[in-house]
Amino acid sequence: MKMTKDKMKIVNNDFCGELLEVLNIGEYPEISIATLENIKPNKGHYHKVCDEIYWMLRGSVEVLLHDPFENKTWYENIGEGELLLIRKGIHHKIKSASEENTLCCITHPRWTMEDELKSKII
Repeated sequence: MKMTKDKMKIVNNDFCGELLEVLNIGEYPEISIATLENIKPNKGHYHKVCDEIYWMLRGSVEVLLHDPFENKTWYENIGEGELLLIRKGIHHKIKSASEENTLCCITHPRWTMEDELKSKII
């Protein structure tokens, strides 16, 4: 199946801003893919259901993460071509970003707005 622009949709959410859902349809409940252009620092959040993979296609971002199970907080810098796996339950937010950037976000299982929960920690 070929995905064409007419099957993709732009979604705005409180945490990440505007994203383009490249793949998030009923036929594929196990995965979704979205891209974010020129992402800015955002609000802390976490997911109860899905794991996320951040794949930097262009530019770089600094991500603040907190693991409530180990009470550990740390930063990760992701540069072009690098991946960051964020497991469900890990609180995270973009702390800083290069002026021009493109981030591909892959989630497993599929991302839903209901699974994006506000962090009270970061």
